[in-house]
Amino acid sequence: RPADAIAALEKLVAAPRLAAPEVREVLADTLARIAELRSSPAGGMLFDEAVEDVNKGLKLAVARTHFRGRLHEVLGVVEKRRFEQLLKDGDDAAAQKAKERSIKAFQAAIEIQDEVIRKALAGAAPAGSSAP
Repeated sequence: RPADAIAALEKLVAAPRLAAPEVREVLADTLARIAELRSSPAGGMLFDEAVEDVNKGLKLAVARTHFRGRLHEVLGVVEKRRFEQLLKDGDDAAAQKAKERSIKAFQAAIEIQDEVIRKALAGAAPAGSSAP
């Protein structure tokens, strides 16, 4: 059940932790997973709470890494789900705003992940070759 998974994951992110960047990134990813669960139909479609989880994760994953990109991707998913629900509810104006937030979040995710991939490829290029 999503509620059980959320409760278990919340214990993980609330536990005392080291300040190492790797730990912060894992916790940020955990918050992304919680947001996905909360915003799902089985998780109660708790969109505002899911956005709060993503925002907490963004405070942990401050560097432009895969984890930060993943948080933006999840934010896009949350807002897409909100958009769909608002359309079903007949609130077209609010749905349009959610759609715009979703698109903006997905664009941020793409930009960050593109940057991450380019850096990885540049670092993996053999000496004397030119990376894309």
